[in-house]
Amino acid sequence: MWDKNEYNFGIVQKGNEYFASFNYLGAGKIEKVETSCQCSVASHTDKTITVKYKAPAFPEHLPAMGITETVDVKTVKVSTKQGQHTLTIKAILQK
Repeated sequence: MWDKNEYNFGIVQKGNEYFASFNYLGAGKIEKVETSCQCSVASHTDKTITVKYKAPAFPEHLPAMGITETVDVKTVKVSTKQGQHTLTIKAILQK
């Protein structure tokens, strides 16, 4: 129903904004879009969703555990007449 269900930004830099686009291939139109956090904002037309993602800082507690890279995963919930759909955006955060 979508041209893709997931978009991976790869390695991102804190504070930079990144954009992803999803195209709805199903019948009808997109009715409502919600993101899972305030670091991402979604807008839409009848058939396209654009998500703006602002890369957060690397979590401060992770280096103490020896972790220098993590994946930030956010969801975009979409409503159409055919039902609910969940799209995903991912970004790699590095220390």
